[in-house]
Amino acid sequence: MSVIHITGLRHHWVQEPDTDKASALVEEKLRQLPLGTLLLLQLEPNNPVTPAMGEDKGAVAVYDEQYNRIGYVNKTFRLQLHKHMNEYTLLEARYAGSDGHVTMYANVDDLEDMSVTLDGLTRKLPAAFIPPLEYTPEEERLRVMTHSLLKPDLTTLEGAGRYLSLVRSYLPLSAISLCSEDSLLRCQVINNLSELMKRKEPFDAGQQQEACELRKQLNATEGDFHRRPDKSLEQLLRRHLDTLRRQASAADERAFFHRFDALYKEGLRAKLDELEVWLKQLPWTTAYDRHNLGRLADGLVIMNLTRRDLYDVCAVLLLLERDELQQLDGRTDQPLSDREQAAYNQLEGYVRKGRWQSPATEENMLQMMDNVLALGTMLTKEDEALSDQLWKLLSERKGNSGRDAVRLTWANLAGYFLYHGLLKGDTASLSNDFFGNRDQANNINKGKPGKSTNAAFRAILPLLDRFRPKG
Repeated sequence: MSVIHITGLRHHWVQEPDTDKASALVEEKLRQLPLGTLLLLQLEPNNPVTPAMGEDKGAVAVYDEQYNRIGYVNKTFRLQLHKHMNEYTLLEARYAGSDGHVTMYANVDDLEDMSVTLDGLTRKLPAAFIPPLEYTPEEERLRVMTHSLLKPDLTTLEGAGRYLSLVRSYLPLSAISLCSEDSLLRCQVINNLSELMKRKEPFDAGQQQEACELRKQLNATEGDFHRRPDKSLEQLLRRHLDTLRRQASAADERAFFHRFDALYKEGLRAKLDELEVWLKQLPWTTAYDRHNLGRLADGLVIMNLTRRDLYDVCAVLLLLERDELQQLDGRTDQPLSDREQAAYNQLEGYVRKGRWQSPATEENMLQMMDNVLALGTMLTKEDEALSDQLWKLLSERKGNSGRDAVRLTWANLAGYFLYHGLLKGDTASLSNDFFGNRDQANNINKGKPGKSTNAAFRAILPLLDRFRPKG
């Protein structure tokens, strides 16, 4: 049996910014923690402070039984653990006391090779030579669960119950990225559930029925992943990039953008050009267009990337996107003309008149208008072009004045919002709400996706979809 030291408890376990208060909280929690409490250890190769480099496999994170990260194994002790671990290994340790302050001691049984693998999973991409982009909290949680999901104890009633409970916790995390690991893990969990359903003893009918229901849900998720309905892969990649963008932009010296800028303070332009070439030389070069996330998502799935591969791609995409945004000379630096300001004021008035689904929706709609009109918002070149198209609709459509153009465009927008469940009413009542009569009911109806006969309005639907409030 080996003893290890666990540190970082003030930052991760209690998350108290005041050092003295954090120390007191940790000391109290350690006094109350029963000896022998189970702890879980797993490599964290994308850790921003201690990433994997060469033979050093990186930080070893420590989790409690609910898969909450509480700290890290001290460097001296983590190096002893590395030979028994890979990225999918989950080691068990038992709480064995403390130093009386903020360092935890834990016992780890004499180790043999505990490596767990997902068959057929190897890194596909050449190194991008950039700092690692830190995994999201959800993906860190999923990685910790992987060992238990892959190697369940289905020989007892209690073991099956624990596994079904674990799978219920896993379901919300089962489709959070485009990496091959997620798909392989889903398939293995489906196989484990199928195995449980075949067994007669000692399982009860309730467990077998629950296993059947969980398997159906995972089968549906896996099927959608390969059938790719309704741009589901594009939406998944977009959500993932949004989460990683917020994480990378944090005002913290450990955040990805900060670390990248510090590393390449000299030669930044050359490194970004190098990353652009790296991205274009990936196997799906013929489909390369980093602004077309639909085609990009399809290409990433076809490549069967590991999570670390996918994170390299996402990191490069975010760096090139940030560079592009910094170079844009868009509307954010230009005051509105008198005509544009009048159009904007009229749109704001329409928003205020709406019978929205909730009080928060109105403020969300005002923010959406600012976003799609590029007011205080930096857009990609693709979205900037669509924003320019929207401004044209507000000023150049049929009618005797700009006011007519704004009214007609808002009628179409109201139909779009009605279709997506953001407005209450029907086309006739909405026309009366916004315009005082029912004359615009037909134009409201034409704003619904699939109904619009105006090609210029149809063209801006992707922009509206990207910034539309979700509820």
